[in-house]
Amino acid sequence: MVGILLMAHGTPTRMEDLPSFLESIRSRKPTQAEVDDLRDRYMAIGGLSPLLELTEEHYRNLAQVLEREHPGGFRVALGMKHSVPSIEDGLDALLGALDAQEVDKIIGLVLAPHFSKASIGGYESRVQAALQSKRSIREEGREDGGCFKQIQFDMVRSWHLAPELIDMWANRVVDEIAGISAGDMSSNGSPLKDMPPEGHGLKVHVVFTAHSLPARLTEAGDPYARQVAETAAAIAGRAQLRDWSVAWQSIPPGSTIPWLEPDVSDVIRKVATEDYDAVVVCPVGFVSDHLETLYDLDVVASGVASSCGLLYGRCASLDHDIRLARTLADVINRELSTS
Repeated sequence: MVGILLMAHGTPTRMEDLPSFLESIRSRKPTQAEVDDLRDRYMAIGGLSPLLELTEEHYRNLAQVLEREHPGGFRVALGMKHSVPSIEDGLDALLGALDAQEVDKIIGLVLAPHFSKASIGGYESRVQAALQSKRSIREEGREDGGCFKQIQFDMVRSWHLAPELIDMWANRVVDEIAGISAGDMSSNGSPLKDMPPEGHGLKVHVVFTAHSLPARLTEAGDPYARQVAETAAAIAGRAQLRDWSVAWQSIPPGSTIPWLEPDVSDVIRKVATEDYDAVVVCPVGFVSDHLETLYDLDVVASGVASSCGLLYGRCASLDHDIRLARTLADVINRELSTS
């Protein structure tokens, strides 16, 4: 049996958890101003984000798809980087199955398609450290640590060009453009249409976004920015787009170091000067709705577009779409076939 450690960023589940959540992200105690700023952003979206519930749904969907396709072949556990259940909790669940001689290999998979040493690399390092710690504890306690020494752990580094992922986003782009033209800006994930989006009558610019990272990472050869651009180009090709670009979002407030640019708000302002009627934002760097879509895009970017006189649409996230689970299952099967 193969163990799947499905990992995600995590989110606070109570307002009282904001300080510890920020401390986990920033590896330092946050200032009161930082906590207040985060609380204000959550309040602007009506309270805490739905990220935990959505991540749990992705976890259940993946387990069901794998069990249906490979009965008894996989055991899936969930671990969050900055909240509970933690990555260590998820690993413990799989190692418990290892003790019962049910699991002989573990694959780590993060609900984020693009690799960066600062993101996916951090998840991988944390799992490796937890495994090493558990091996040491067993050996020091003179318990049988052989199974821990022999367990194979492999990490899925990226899945940014998975065919189903590209199709899901292309569907949403086409639907969102059609919705703007019809006055209904809600994507429904219907089958991809044959008509090019530009045929709907409005001049629309599509902006593909992902979380910005420090620019020094790309300068040092990190593939994150390139992979985001590759995802965007694949979606644009599938959706037959002519007018599109890549932008970055969610730079931490008050940062004093250079981050990947251009910022999505700056791109929207530029688009407004170029005779476009509307802008559609497609957040390809994310899987589920959370603060960075519900606030950074639906509140801030939407407000910028409105102030510039542009119609605005944001592609729906992959929430509740069972095709995401099938995509992840395919990614896992490819990992097994090459490892």
